[in-house]
Formats: sequence, C-alpha cells, structure tokens
Amino acid sequence: MNPKNISIVGACALVIALGSAFAVVQKAAGHFATAADLQQLSSTVDNLSKDQKRHLLVVRRNDITARIWKLEDRWADLFKAEHGRSHRTLDELRAYMNPVARDSHRSLMLELAETEEEIRKLDKGDDQ
Repeated sequence: MNPKNISIVGACALVIALGSAFAVVQKAAGHFATAADLQQLSSTVDNLSKDQKRHLLVVRRNDITARIWKLEDRWADLFKAEHGRSHRTLDELRAYMNPVARDSHRSLMLELAETEEEIRKLDKGDDQ
C-alpha cells in the first residue's frame, strides 16, 4: 500500500468513528429527560391526581346518596303502612323517623353537602 491509500483509509476510518460517536451521543441524549420533559410529566401527574381525587369524591357522593335513599325508602314504607298514604314532604318523613334514624339522615345530608363542596372546589381549581 502506498502512503496515499493509507491516508484515504485513515480518513474514512476517522469519518466512520466520528459518525458512530455522534450516533451514540444522540442515542444517549434520547434516554435522559430534559427539564421540559420533567415539567410536562409533573403537570400530567398533577392532572391525574386531581382526576383520581375527583373520581373518588364522585364515588363517595354516589354512595352517600344511595344510603340516604335507602334510609328514606325504608321509613317511607313504614310511614305508608301506618298512615295509608305517602309522606308529603321530607320534613314530614323526618318527623316520623325515630331519633337514631333522624340523626343518621342528618349526618348523611351534611356529609353529602361537604362532599359536593369538595367536588366544586376541585372543579374550580381551588386547592384545599
């Protein structure tokens, strides 16, 4: 081999080495998160957290509502059996309930109002 061929081979080897090094650096850069990526991920996690909290509050609200309806239905049936008619107002039904049921109903109504307020605050974006 003459010296001219060796310098061409050396130049080609240098170009290939530099190209490979550049490809490795680009590949490695793709594996590390940038500050913008971390900020976006943090925002996504916050949104998921809010969505999850709202979902749990809605499930809680639905459970409380079902418990209220069950209590009211039970006492409405008793009221109708005793009076031969349905109650006209919720206050009339509450007055018919025994003290324990009345307190349970009142507590459930308060819990429902608090849960609905938490959902409203979360929807408005207010932090608690």
